[in-house]
Amino acid sequence: MEQKINLSKVLPLTETTLFTLLATLHGKQGEFALKYIEENTHKHVKLTLEQYYDLLKKMRNKHLVVQINSEHKENKNPIFVITPLGQEVILLELKRLKSVIDKLNTSIKEIEAFNEQSKTSH
Repeated sequence: MEQKINLSKVLPLTETTLFTLLATLHGKQGEFALKYIEENTHKHVKLTLEQYYDLLKKMRNKHLVVQINSEHKENKNPIFVITPLGQEVILLELKRLKSVIDKLNTSIKEIEAFNEQSKTSH
């Protein structure tokens, strides 16, 4: 039985959540995921393994990822894979970020035009 998720409770994503989902999308786990996240955020996001797994468990509760190995104590390193909902959330977040970048580019052009006009009026 598939549960409906209110996407407004998931979006917008934090940079940490976005790159953790992307690491999962690319099949990265554990230390490899931490390295992927750190490298792809230019070291703006640094997580411990405990923080990483806590975040994945929260994402699991929101149905963005699923754990594919047992939760028994002998499995110290759970393995998570992204769900179709998790993939959809990434696409929605990328669309949102593109919109933000487009707005910023427009604002930059307006600032540049204003500055150019200020130079010529003095």
